[in-house]
Amino acid sequence: MIQKLRCFLQDLKIGYTLRLEKSSVSTDPKVPLMSDNNHLVKVKTALAEKYERLSRNAKSVTKTRQFSYRAVRYRRQVAQLLHDSE
Repeated sequence: MIQKLRCFLQDLKIGYTLRLEKSSVSTDPKVPLMSDNNHLVKVKTALAEKYERLSRNAKSVTKTRQFSYRAVRYRRQVAQLLHDSE
């Protein structure tokens, strides 16, 4: 049973590396693609809006501060991404 599982995982690993070699996409995780950058901007903006909404609806002062800080943090990340892409 364990041997079959090892063979299966090895086959998956080989298939994954072959797909990466065939694709023209850069495999370096430190070099984001432009579409990845746009996607990150959209996701982080949505998260910032979510936490701003949560901070407005929070009942306690502590939660309001936590959510506000998270929203500001995501806004800063969006600004940095936009600055780096120029």
